[in-house]
Amino acid sequence: FSPPFEYIISKIDEMIRMVDRDGDGQVGFAEFYCMVTGKDRPPLGLWTGSSLSKRSFSSPPPPTGPEVIQARNSKRNALDEFARDHNLKPESIKRAYRKFKAGEVNSNKSG
Repeated sequence: FSPPFEYIISKIDEMIRMVDRDGDGQVGFAEFYCMVTGKDRPPLGLWTGSSLSKRSFSSPPPPTGPEVIQARNSKRNALDEFARDHNLKPESIKRAYRKFKAGEVNSNKSG
């Protein structure tokens, strides 16, 4: 038995809302750190922002060339495996992605 895809998306959205302190619909580094450690904020050496809504920690430059292709193929393979394991059709995934891009997934925020 596999729950409906829309139900899974709603549960993921609920988990994000539980951690999303600044209400932007995303879990930034500082929010993730606080969730994992139970601390109020990351140490200054890890994060240099003035508030949780600013994600100004340093990160490596984005990959280029063959690394990009390898990362894309890896993500595609992981998504294919997930779809197979959960009996999801490609059209269901595409529909959820279109809803996400249109902002429909995060439009029902509460609390």
